[in-house]
Amino acid sequence: MRRSLRKIDRREAESYAGKEPLFTVTSLEEARQQLIAMGRDPAEYCFFSWMEKGVRYFRVWEDERWKEGVVRAVPFGQVAARLKRSEAEKLFTVTRRYRGTLLHFEWAEGALRVYDGGSTEPVAALSVPQVGGDLVFLPGRWSPEQAAHFCNAILVRGMHPDQAYAAAESLGAEVRS
Repeated sequence: MRRSLRKIDRREAESYAGKEPLFTVTSLEEARQQLIAMGRDPAEYCFFSWMEKGVRYFRVWEDERWKEGVVRAVPFGQVAARLKRSEAEKLFTVTRRYRGTLLHFEWAEGALRVYDGGSTEPVAALSVPQVGGDLVFLPGRWSPEQAAHFCNAILVRGMHPDQAYAAAESLGAEVRS
């Protein structure tokens, strides 16, 4: 899981222009220490840095992506997210490198299928472009909410696939009860 603040680029920082920053400091470590002293998790915050008169500044905000995620729960067949190239590559890399027993990933025909244990029916299927683009949910055992939660847990929170799977499964259990 992500443990520190997320760096944002100038374009994303502009989306925070109307929001009051939490604080501005001159070192990233100082930002981390202030958040910890306030009893907050640094992973839930983002920062933008710039140089002015030879001094580097770090402006800190609450991370909107952490709260909302990048993938929305939409009906099957509709665009759930427009992934940046880095996000698509992250999802591709995480699933390719996965070494665990809870899940099995299969890439075929531009779709990522997620299987639990020895199941032959996928719990989720996602149309994922490897170079960025539209992420679309395909029918599987999971609801679109569970599939979105699984993707956001990996992409935004940096969770291991086993943890993301458990979180998505528990979300499904809450919905069923």
